[in-house]
Amino acid sequence: MMPRSAKFFILTTVVNVVLSAMTVFNSNLRDVRLADVATFYATAFGAGASVAALALSLLNRRRKENGPAE
Repeated sequence: MMPRSAKFFILTTVVNVVLSAMTVFNSNLRDVRLADVATFYATAFGAGASVAALALSLLNRRRKENGPAE
């Protein structure tokens, strides 16, 4: 069973990726506004941060399960 934190990070990542895609595909490429670009980079950064946090939490859990290295 997945812990609640892993589900939260996966959900956050999916939402951020969807928002990034909507920003790119809904904007007319000839008329890209600064707000569109800022939104895209903000959501892409959020998705990357979510994936990094999930990876770190999984690595930390695995480290705790295996115990200290001797």
